[in-house]
Formats: sequence, structure tokens, C-alpha cells
Amino acid sequence: SAVVRNSSFENGRGTQGGSVHVTSSASLDLYDSTFDANTATEDGGGAAYVTGTLFGQGNTFDSNSSIDSDDNRGGGALRTNDDDADVTFVDTLFCSNTSSSDGGALLNRRNGDLDVERSIFWNNSTNSRGAVFYATSDASGGGNPLFARVSAAANDSQSGDDDGWFIRNAHDNNENEYDHVSLDQCIVEVANDSQWGIDRGWSVTDSMFSANDILISPDGSQSGNDFSVTPSYAGNTCSR
Repeated sequence: SAVVRNSSFENGRGTQGGSVHVTSSASLDLYDSTFDANTATEDGGGAAYVTGTLFGQGNTFDSNSSIDSDDNRGGGALRTNDDDADVTFVDTLFCSNTSSSDGGALLNRRNGDLDVERSIFWNNSTNSRGAVFYATSDASGGGNPLFARVSAAANDSQSGDDDGWFIRNAHDNNENEYDHVSLDQCIVEVANDSQWGIDRGWSVTDSMFSANDILISPDGSQSGNDFSVTPSYAGNTCSR
């Protein structure tokens, strides 16, 4: 694997990833680095575009953007786009990233693996779906993204329908089948704003939700959701 430490990527601009493109045959370990104000112009991943393997720890993604408004070309900080993509973030800050398409911070396209642990999402936004995270897969299923010990606050989705401030989980060919998204020991709070909430095919374990405008999508009970340990819901409101 290539290894990058203690580096700064600023004001980069590219079609697939504003600063970094990890191809399907490549592997990158990224430590204690900063991505600031990078822009993806056509195919998403404001800071990074990944079809290979990326492990990141102690990094900051701040004010990156994806400006292509076509569906599934977002990911203000990062986009994956391969069944074999494997991305892990630990101790990472995602703040003020924006996307004109899906996924204000992250877009997990196809069936790649995405794990995020001990990380913070703050003030990310999208003009479309999934202020923090958007997942979509093809008919083969898979992916199963995991968020563990993650905090999310003040994220915003501007889409007029089924957008999801934290997760919007979709399926290309059969809207009744979804990747399974897990939230484990997460804190979700402080005016995350959208028309819908966490949407479709997800489970929650030992997590807390507070002061959100909407918690679960209106059809959440029909979407295979599983509360394996009763979470805490404090001060949430829901209107339909």
C-alpha cells in the first residue's frame, strides 16, 4: 500500500476526486492529513474518488465539494464506485462538505464496503439526498455500510422528497431490496434537518438520537429496520 502521513491537500480540482483517485488495483493508507476546499467537477468525490482500497485515520475533510448535479455523482468528501471498493475511516472529521447530487459527505456507489468509526459529521449538506451519507447498489446487493461510535450534528438535506439527513439507502433495480446499514453506539443530535430521516434497511444498536426534526421515514416500519437494542430518543419531532 502507498502511505501518506501529515499532508495537506488544498484547492484541488478534478473530474473523479478533487485531490485523490484510488483506482481498483491500488491501496492507500492515509494518516493525519487534511483535505480542504477540493472540488470534483464531473463524477463526484470532492476530495477523493475510490474504486480500490482506502484506510484513513486521524484525517479531516473540510469544505470539499462535488458540483455535478446528476444522480449518483455526489459525495462532497468522498465517492466509491466499485463492487470491490473497501473504505475505512477512523477518528475522522467530516465538516462543511457539500454536494450538488447525492451524499453531502459520502456517496457509496455499487456494493463496496464502507466502515466509519469514532468519527464526526458536522454541517455537511446536499441539494439532493443524504446529507451525510447516500448508498445505492445494483441488483447483486451487498455493501452493508457500518457507522460505529459516530456523532452527527447540523447536517442538512435540501431535497424535496425522501432525502434523509443521515442515511438514504437505495437500490437501483428493485426498490424493495436494500443494502443493510448499521448504526452502533452513535450519537445523532442538534437539528439535523431534512424532510425524512434515516431511511430503509438499517439497524440501530446502543445509539442516541436527540433534537432531530425527523427520526425515521414514514415508511420505516415497512423497510426491514431492526432495533436490536432499544435506543434513546429524546426531544425528536416528526411531521408527515
